[in-house]
Amino acid sequence: DFLFVNPKLGLFAQLDAKNAVYASFALAHREPTRANFKEAKGDPASTPSDEALYDYEAGYKFNGNTSAFGANLYYMFYRDQLVPTGEKSSAGYDTMTNVEKSYRLGIELTGGLKITSWLKWDANLTLSSNKIIDYVDHTSGAGGDGVNFKELGNTDISYSPNVIANNIVSVMPFSNFDIKLISKYVGEQHFDNTSSPDRVIEAYFVNDLRFDYSLDNVLFSQVNLFAQINNLFDAKYSNNAYGGHWYENGEDYTWAYYFPQAGTNFMLGASFKF
Repeated sequence: DFLFVNPKLGLFAQLDAKNAVYASFALAHREPTRANFKEAKGDPASTPSDEALYDYEAGYKFNGNTSAFGANLYYMFYRDQLVPTGEKSSAGYDTMTNVEKSYRLGIELTGGLKITSWLKWDANLTLSSNKIIDYVDHTSGAGGDGVNFKELGNTDISYSPNVIANNIVSVMPFSNFDIKLISKYVGEQHFDNTSSPDRVIEAYFVNDLRFDYSLDNVLFSQVNLFAQINNLFDAKYSNNAYGGHWYENGEDYTWAYYFPQAGTNFMLGASFKF
């Protein structure tokens, strides 16, 4: 049985027609799912517990005639956060574990600029630190015999890159035709909670090129056509991984599987409005 109270308090001030500031606090809880109970990993004598999030945020927004900017600071403190261990069950589900104390601290920056009537730029950037406080690793020994409990101090939360950036340059050479260069950068991230350099998804930078064209009142009220070239520069990268480790004769050994992504590929599509 769970009984949660999730209050939220926010303040917003419109300084003038273009500038605004805000601040908020929220308390949120989440119960473990059936899969969390079924695929639990950690102390064999324990079962997953609910997690609590204390979320503090403050920010600034600017909206001009040809430009916009926003900055959002956040500090998210968790009690018993359920985090992925990096391992998967025999059915392919992520195994999760509670960590007693953890936090995510960062800043989100967004911006847009209308350079001319036919050229526009949009971007966002997130810089963060995502940490487990005093993490205790539970790992099987050789052959699955016994469980090792190892105190690792403060470690990085799995699947939590410290840098994420997106960039979109839009060009409209003529009416109803739009070309976008979409760029995405994701920084290095660990796929378990030990901060081991042996269990890392390397940073990657990928570009897509998209074309959109719309026609009005041609058989349908509107026809939207698009073509997209993904991974324009044929980057070699993996965007996900899973794995784990075990101890044998005092040595730490890694097992891991990665998800390499497709090279340059394309997609065509159309939508019709009646």
